[in-house]
Order: sequence, then C-alpha cells, then structure tokens
Amino acid sequence: MRTPRPVLSSPAVLGLLGLVAVSALAGRHFMFVRNARALTGVVFPGGLVRVEVAVSRAEREMGLAGRDSLPPDTGMLFVYPDTRQRRFTTEGMRFSLDIVSLSADGVVTGIMTRGPGEPGFHTAPARFVLEIPAGWAAAHGVTAGTRVLLQREGGTGP
Repeated sequence: MRTPRPVLSSPAVLGLLGLVAVSALAGRHFMFVRNARALTGVVFPGGLVRVEVAVSRAEREMGLAGRDSLPPDTGMLFVYPDTRQRRFTTEGMRFSLDIVSLSADGVVTGIMTRGPGEPGFHTAPARFVLEIPAGWAAAHGVTAGTRVLLQREGGTGP
C-alpha cells in the first residue's frame, strides 16, 4: 500500500503557494511605488522643498545628472523600500548639492554637500534621500535630528 503524500508537498500546491507569494510581493511593490509617486514635497521647519520623485532603479541611477540647475526650493527625493546606507555619486552633475538622508519616520540622519564629479560615497542610513541645491539646508536651519513631514497629493503623511 502506498503512503499518501501530504497535501502541502504536492507540486501543484507548492506551485500555487509560490504564485501567491510572488503575487503578494508584486502587490506590495506596486503599493510602494504608487505611494512614493504621490509624494510632492518635504516640509522642514524652515521651509518647503517641492520634489520630483525617483523611485525606479533607472530614475535613481539618472538622478539629477545632466541638468544645469534646480529651481529655487525644489529637489529630487530618492525613495527606497528599506532603510540603509545608500551609495551616491555626483558624476554627471553640473552644480553642487546638499544631500539630506531621512529615516522612515522623517528624521534627518545626515547632511553632506558634494560638488560635481565626485566619485561614489555613502549616505547616512536612509529610507529617503533628498538632493537640493548646495546651501539650502544651512540657509533653512536643517541639521541632523531635524524632523520633516513628507507632503503628498492632498495632504501629508508617510
């Protein structure tokens, strides 16, 4: 007499479970991207920065390279699904930047200023990285520990 295989180990069930897991991850990624795309600004105690959001790998790799400048009070917000150090470079940049690292709960974890053409460097641990024209952070009183709000279409929120 054959011993019946447990239902959970049959290839069909395992394949279905794998499909469900992949679908859940894809759905979570879709929500992450959709929520990130709704971000419109970063509100500091000393001012508001309107942002262009870079969420895809291609957008993050291109960043602000090739642009001549940024309009006043604007920047690029790089959005990531997790918090860790990020590697950046200013190769291809034509102007200097303040690079502001932000935690998932909206706390500035680090600020650095970099000029055009600098090789790779790492940020402080960050879920979000904001690139703004050099000097903006100092002029608006932004320091490590400053709390910010992420502004989204129709209000604020994470």
